[in-house]
Amino acid sequence: MYGRVPRYLSYSIINSAVAIYKDTQINMKLRTLISVLVLASLAAFFCGYQPVKTVNAAKSDAKNGDSANKEKNDKTETAKQKPRAEENQDSQENQKQVNNPQENGKDEKTTPAFYEKYKELLATYVDDDGRVNYRLLRRKRAILAAIVREIDNVHPAEKISWSRSEKMAFWINTYNIMTLKLIIDEYPIQPIWYMFAYPDSSIMQIPGAWTKKYFKIMGLEYTLREIKDEILVARFTDLRVCFALSFASVGSAFLRNEPYYPDRLDKQLDEQVKKYLTSPKGLKIDKTKKMVYLSDIFNWNRKDFVAKYGHIKKFRDKKPEMQAYLNFITADDLLGNNRYLYISEETAKYLKNGDYRLAHESFNWHLNEQR
Repeated sequence: MYGRVPRYLSYSIINSAVAIYKDTQINMKLRTLISVLVLASLAAFFCGYQPVKTVNAAKSDAKNGDSANKEKNDKTETAKQKPRAEENQDSQENQKQVNNPQENGKDEKTTPAFYEKYKELLATYVDDDGRVNYRLLRRKRAILAAIVREIDNVHPAEKISWSRSEKMAFWINTYNIMTLKLIIDEYPIQPIWYMFAYPDSSIMQIPGAWTKKYFKIMGLEYTLREIKDEILVARFTDLRVCFALSFASVGSAFLRNEPYYPDRLDKQLDEQVKKYLTSPKGLKIDKTKKMVYLSDIFNWNRKDFVAKYGHIKKFRDKKPEMQAYLNFITADDLLGNNRYLYISEETAKYLKNGDYRLAHESFNWHLNEQR
């Protein structure tokens, strides 16, 4: 509540002050003080009253003010907490989706995005013998270009969680895709006069095909030789990959008309080796001449075959490299039933017991093109 200074009180003070002021016995200092009091009383008289808060009123206002401020703060805090609650709910939903791939429709084991497009490309332009319709693919090269871009867009952090078979499948597929790109970029291949030892339409007519042509993969640049030697052979030490890589040549491994998939990579690689070694370009036996001819692919990877298969105590009468090649070719299923992984039992017996000499077959560098 507010207190007032009554006008009658001011009037009484003024009259008393005037009477005292007229008294000549009062000194000058006291008169000055009385003058001040008179002026103050006059101000109060003419202005009515000054609102003054009492102690109780001040406390009441303070209490009301605190209540108002508290209510305002509560409203503000509620407004802040609401988005936080919604944010927490969204975060929990997102975490739930990450932890449960079935709910967000994603499979953690899915292959990179380019696999599906690559699958369609192989089924359309590659036949069962690994021959490629380069002429038609050249006209439809935008499909291949899209696959190449997707390979480059794979983030390096993504492959950290890949298994060994996932990494191997990725690099084998990538090698074969980049080989297709190399040919399509140069198709039709123009022969170079000083490369007369090779067919006119051959990958060997492309300068620097293995070492000078760079392909962007996950933001880095690789050559075909680097992919094969430094990644696939050196890191994985699985020499079956030598029979999965296409050199865009008749003499090379059959270009498979489906991608290599991590979940069946082992079976696919065994099939590739078997298909190659049961064809004349991989292994050819001439019993009349007592000759066994092997593909130059073995010779190109001589050190790797010796390092991995040279220690096996079979074919010890042969040269170290030939011993290693034959140990690889005659690999069995380790069950002791003479079941060989890549060749027939008859061929294995001849290689083990026959009288023959080993030589390398001349590599066929003609383009693996459909006719």
